[in-house]
Amino acid sequence: MATVVGVALEATVVRAAFRDQGQMAFVEQTWDALALEPFVDLLRAALGSAGGIVLAVGLGFLEVTKPELPSMADGDRRRVLLRDADRYFPIEGALAIGSAGSGSLAFATSSEQLQRWIRAFEDWAPVVAVVAGPDAIASVVSASGTFLVDAGVDEQGLLQIEDGAVREARRVPRHASVAVGKGATSLLTDGTEAAPGKFSAALGALSFANAPLGVMLLDASLEGSLRSARTRRQWLSYGLAAFALLALGVAVNNRRDASLRATQHAVDSLQTLAAPGLASKARLGQLNEEASILSARTAPGTDPLHVLAAISEALPGDAFVQRLEWDGREWRLDGSVSQAASVVPHLDSARVFSSVRVLGASTRFRDGARMRESFSVAFQVKGDSIARR
Repeated sequence: MATVVGVALEATVVRAAFRDQGQMAFVEQTWDALALEPFVDLLRAALGSAGGIVLAVGLGFLEVTKPELPSMADGDRRRVLLRDADRYFPIEGALAIGSAGSGSLAFATSSEQLQRWIRAFEDWAPVVAVVAGPDAIASVVSASGTFLVDAGVDEQGLLQIEDGAVREARRVPRHASVAVGKGATSLLTDGTEAAPGKFSAALGALSFANAPLGVMLLDASLEGSLRSARTRRQWLSYGLAAFALLALGVAVNNRRDASLRATQHAVDSLQTLAAPGLASKARLGQLNEEASILSARTAPGTDPLHVLAAISEALPGDAFVQRLEWDGREWRLDGSVSQAASVVPHLDSARVFSSVRVLGASTRFRDGARMRESFSVAFQVKGDSIARR
């Protein structure tokens, strides 16, 4: 598939140049300028679909003049020539004119004929530009000089090109060797990408695909049509670019969401796999804590029997011990005595106890004929191995 095809319309042949898989390819087909449609179908069958077509109108269909006009922009120059076309060109009817890139020359062709060609080619692909054949040739000929090109049926054309611009263009009889003169380089040979030859106009047309409208071969109607088409393509490209950015954002967001879901799934899977290990770790911590407490009980001064003996010596004689506990940090003592307020001073006076404190309020009750009071105190034993939870 060719993105853009350059098509040169000569008197008896139509030549096309296009890039196929990175290489230039060339096609030549005889044609009838009055019945172009069948030959367009042949080109379409040979080349396939195209993104656009650039037409180069050969010298055989052009009238050439050298108008005396002041320096002005290309588009303004064409509008002046269109306004006074009958002064410069011997063609009846509406004209399409191009003058850019040709030095002081201007080219003209029948507007009606040109529009008929454009309609025929637009059944294949949109025509994105129309240019005078000599201007197309000048865009690919690197050297200055005189060049022999196609013209009318029994003619040949001479182009004098200097610095990439056509300085002179004329048609002469095909066998007028004297008029041609010596030193002219023929562009009527088979072409290659390095030396285009007879495909120079078709290959040069490709460089005008995005050229300013002022340098093209147009009339006012064609200029307006091409300007509108370019505006539509420009807005379409903006829309496609915006859609592409939106699609890219959606794709990035979807990819991020997919990555997040995959990561969350992996985390959930790892948590499921790690659950037994985490439970074992928690249980191991409990076992280590219990082991610390149990090992601390083996230290001197933490033996419950020794602590109970020390308590018995410290407490008042009528004290009754109901419960003795140790949580690894401190001891708890619950019981009853005739005067609960005396328990703390008695324990505090013993050398083996420290940090003696009351845990709860005392309750008085009758035990037979005697009144007793409950007590609940906490304390530490000096020299304990304290196992912290």
